Amino acid sequence: MTLLEALFSPDLLVATLVHLTLLPTLLAGFAWLGQHTQGIPVTDWLLEHLGHPLARAAVLIVFVLIAYPAVFGLTQAPAWTDLLGAETGRLQTLLNWVFLASLLLPLLPLIGTMPTLILPIQGMVACALLFSWLAQWQGLGSVSPWPDGQTLGLVVLTAGLTHGLARLGARPAGAWINRRFDLSDGEAVAFEGLILLGQVPLLLLYGLNLGPRLTA
Repeated sequence: MTLLEALFSPDLLVATLVHLTLLPTLLAGFAWLGQHTQGIPVTDWLLEHLGHPLARAAVLIVFVLIAYPAVFGLTQAPAWTDLLGAETGRLQTLLNWVFLASLLLPLLPLIGTMPTLILPIQGMVACALLFSWLAQWQGLGSVSPWPDGQTLGLVVLTAGLTHGLARLGARPAGAWINRRFDLSDGEAVAFEGLILLGQVPLLLLYGLNLGPRLTA
């Protein structure tokens, strides 16, 4: 399956539609809650350090699960429910690792200064776990989920591009969000939403690099 075929596959189209529906609801909800709890340090801390990271992790995981198996360029594969149900605790493992990545990556010397790469790495972690379970299901043992150099370079370049486009689109989108939802920080909400939406091509670039390893 090529990149274009994957983009227009039913799995990807449904995943993107859910992504576009879930994102504004979550982000606007957090923005509204933050706006109405200003001045309460504990609530602000919980929102910033637990609420937002958990929401991002959940959104990325939902997208990857719905986009499977097209995210790996596959047309046929066992259902993701079968992969997660093969061993107890796999869904919790998926959420824990993606959430943990959001907490640990900013602390790393290099990646911590490049926040554009944090979300793509979180999404790649989710894809890597699902891919490893798929490989086990097919009896292939350990198949490396590490991307090749070309794919890694494309992911980094695309991450920078989507970050720039999100900056450009955040202001007009933020003005509409402020009017529609009676908020004051719509630009930040729009930027975060556009950044999360920009993970779609990044995860496809990574996933399509993995899929052929299952049939090699």
